[in-house]
Amino acid sequence: MTSPGDSPAESGLPLGDDLPPQRDPSRLRRLAFGLGFALPRENVAWVGANLTGPGWRRRQVVRSFAGIVVLAVVLAVLPGSPTTRTGLPLVLLLCGLLVALATSTYTRNRRMVQHGLRTAERAPADENPQEPGAEDVMRAQALRNVAEQRRRDADPPEGER
Repeated sequence: MTSPGDSPAESGLPLGDDLPPQRDPSRLRRLAFGLGFALPRENVAWVGANLTGPGWRRRQVVRSFAGIVVLAVVLAVLPGSPTTRTGLPLVLLLCGLLVALATSTYTRNRRMVQHGLRTAERAPADENPQEPGAEDVMRAQALRNVAEQRRRDADPPEGER
């Protein structure tokens, strides 16, 4: 569901008039989206708002974690010692949660590309600003600063000639 203040530029939508009329997906389409399927172009505004709006990381982790919960329940009901039936699912849930958190940005960007949306140019407020992209930008800026300093050192001001 999109908020009234969401604009295409804020939600990562492609700018242009080539989008069909937008609407929210049905429950069946939302389930398909949660399982990793792409939604039709008429739902691209909802997808953009869902993947970039407030709480996007929580929603992404829940989507990724849901399949692991199902597997943990299956492991818990299999025959075996009580220690194995509780310990193995708990370890699986913990590792699954950590992997879901660690890959949430990558998965979000992949889903945005899947739906023809631009990925975020910079990190949203609830995301770590020290992503590899930000590091590359800082490195490039530092190299430009060094090059500018060398140019100034090679060409002294006119008063010093």
